[in-house]
Order: sequence, then C-alpha cells, then structure tokens
Amino acid sequence: MSILIVDDSEEMRALYRAYLKEAGFKSPVIVDSALAAYEKLGIRKDSAPPKAPPIEIILLDVAMPDIDGIEACRYIKSFDLFYDIPVVMISAMEEEEVVALALEAGAVEFVHKPIRKLELIARVRAILRLKREIDSRKLHEEKVMELAKKLAKQNELLKKLSATDSLTGIANRRSFFEHVKEEWKRSIRNKRSLSILMVDVDHFKHFNDTYGHHSGDDCLKLVSSTIHSLLNRPGDLIARYGGEEFIIILPDTHLKGAEIIANAVRSKVEDLAIYHGDIPTGNCVTISIGIASIEPTKENEVSKIIKAADKALYRAKAEGRNRVVTAVEGDIDNGA
Repeated sequence: MSILIVDDSEEMRALYRAYLKEAGFKSPVIVDSALAAYEKLGIRKDSAPPKAPPIEIILLDVAMPDIDGIEACRYIKSFDLFYDIPVVMISAMEEEEVVALALEAGAVEFVHKPIRKLELIARVRAILRLKREIDSRKLHEEKVMELAKKLAKQNELLKKLSATDSLTGIANRRSFFEHVKEEWKRSIRNKRSLSILMVDVDHFKHFNDTYGHHSGDDCLKLVSSTIHSLLNRPGDLIARYGGEEFIIILPDTHLKGAEIIANAVRSKVEDLAIYHGDIPTGNCVTISIGIASIEPTKENEVSKIIKAADKALYRAKAEGRNRVVTAVEGDIDNGA
C-alpha cells in the first residue's frame, strides 16, 4: 500500500520523500497537481475505477495552481470508493475558515507549513494505524455478515426441509397443523368459512404390491403434484397426512366451493390414467375425498373438522371409492 502526496512545489515533494523514506515508508506516490492525483486514483471522466488503487492515505496541499486542494479533496470524497481513504490537508495558511473548509471537504487532519518532520511522521503513522484498525474491523464485519447470510440461507433451507414431505415435496403433516392453526384464527377474525378435504388414493396397497414400491412412490408424487397444481390461492395447502393419504385446507371457502374443488381434484387425478388393473373402481388410479366445512368460532376446535372430513372420507370408501362425500350434519359437533 502507498502514500499519495500532492504538492506543486518541487522542494516540498523532495522534502516529503526524504522524511517518509527516513521514517521507513517505501515508495510514496508523489505528483504535482490535482489532475495528476486523479489519474493516479484511476478517476476518468467523473467516474471512479471499479477497484480502489493501493493508496492508504493522501497528503494534499491546499494551494495549487490548477485545482486547489480543498476542491480536489471534495471531488475525491464524492466517490464512495475513496470515502475511507484519509486525506491530510497541508498549507501555510492558518485562517480558521480555511481549516474549516478543508475538514468540511472530507479531510481528517490539517497540518501547517513549515512541515515539522516528527509531527508529520507521527500524524501519518497515527492515521494509518487507525485506518488499518478500521479496515480490519470492516473486513471482520463483512465476514460476519457473509457468514450470517449463509447461516440464514441454511436455516431457511432447514426450515423448508422440516416443513416438507421428503417423498412428494409438498407440505408434511407438521407443516399442515401449523398452517391450519393460523388459518383457523384468521377465519375466526374475518368470520369466514373454512373447508378441509381428506384425500385417499384408492386401493393403493394393491398398487404397491402389484407394481412395486418405486412405482407406488411415483404414483404418490404425480397425484400430489396434480392436486397441488389446482390450488391457486395463497392460503390453500395440500399436505401429506400419512401413507397414501393427503389433506387439503381451503380457507375462505364454503361447502359448495369446496365440493367444486374436490370434484375437480378427483376428476383430474382420474384423467391422469395411471394404469391400475384388476380393481373394482376400474383400471386406473383414483382417489376418494371427504369434505367438511365450517365457519370457525372460539368454541370449535380444528380437530373436530378434521375428524368430520375423515368420517366423510370413510363413507366415500365404503360407498365404492372414486367419489366425493360431504360430512353430514352433526359430524363436526360430534367429532371430538
């Protein structure tokens, strides 16, 4: 890293070089004007370079013929890339106004001429020490922030994985219960209906035994993704409830609306035409669905509507499968 010295006096430039060399500073960059300083900093046509040059500190004379040091300091500091490079203004002028203008332009120190060697070296060393400490802290903070972002992404991934069924990629049972509790509360606040659909793949054990578990897994993936594609609202959710059973929550949905969706789901799965021969319901995979709908209140419980939908599903299977059955009056009240 280097020290950039900007002074139009050849005598002063030689003095700076001698002082800094004696103090152990190697190869300072010395120029005679603000324009030359801009060039060393890589400033081109009012734009800074993509990467900061290896300059740690700038010693800038105030009185220069082309562009004075205060104007140069203000211009250099206008670029974010150079914001952290400390600028020391040097001048024979002692007016408070000049000092104030220099500091307002972004200088961190003001050194008066004639230059005293020990004072100059002490100030340069102190500023460099402080800058390196700040740079070190910033680097540490950047690493901490980067690590925090990585941890946040990993935590988000873990959270997603913990809420997802590993086979089908849809929500798992745990995620469903978290979701339904929130939607239940929202429905109470808004005084809106909420519907639950219990879905079961018909004769799935026979399918698994006949075609193997790999085909059974593919079947569940296809059925679940097909159902998921029909649920378009943000609050709608399908989850794997267990084995070949799925559960769907439809917030802000009354019974008639739930029946329309359930029949669309049943029909869409049948249209997949996943071959399954030698079963009473035909030669393809079908599903049975039980529906329960309620306008939640504080007196009701989520478990009651789930049990009511489960009872309706049981009746759908008992009545021949591949059908939609709605919970009868009293199922929800007697669900507990």
